[in-house]
Amino acid sequence: MSYLQPAELRPSLLEVIATTPGVAPYFDLSFQHASPAVLRRMQRFGSTEAFVELLERARGFAPELGARSNVIVGFPGETETDLAELERFLSMARLDAIGVFGYSDEEGTAAADFGDKLDADEVSARVERVAALADELVHAARRGTGRRRGRHPGRGVSATRSAGGRPIRGRTSTGSLGSSRRATCAVATS
Repeated sequence: MSYLQPAELRPSLLEVIATTPGVAPYFDLSFQHASPAVLRRMQRFGSTEAFVELLERARGFAPELGARSNVIVGFPGETETDLAELERFLSMARLDAIGVFGYSDEEGTAAADFGDKLDADEVSARVERVAALADELVHAARRGTGRRRGRHPGRGVSATRSAGGRPIRGRTSTGSLGSSRRATCAVATS
């Protein structure tokens, strides 16, 4: 299932997706962040504990489950503590693919009018920091040193985009995806 909102993923839907024959147990979950304070500013709900529990519940139904998500760093008002909470979540979540994006204003969004924006250089530094962690986690899982277990352990893609719409960089187990203004990340489960 593609781009599911964690707050809307009820236990019964989770079970149906994870256990229905012919439906790949693959979840593209839109976590976006894990700090409750940042999530509230994004008009979202959740926490590290709630998101990890959701993933563990899904893995209880389908141990071979694949999961990916995108996260946004540098959201207006994001503190170092918020960023550390996001890193803690990523370290616990055992995701197969992680997209890391730097915050940039988008016309028509509430955040575009927030006054406590981080400097573009700071957003870029945070993107690089979290992308390095994401790469490490995805690669560790692929090598079998991560905690991910199942029929298809560790297959994934990681991608980064810095603030201001600069190109996306991505990596797979075979090398770089190159650069593009748009990218698709996928997990292959043959």
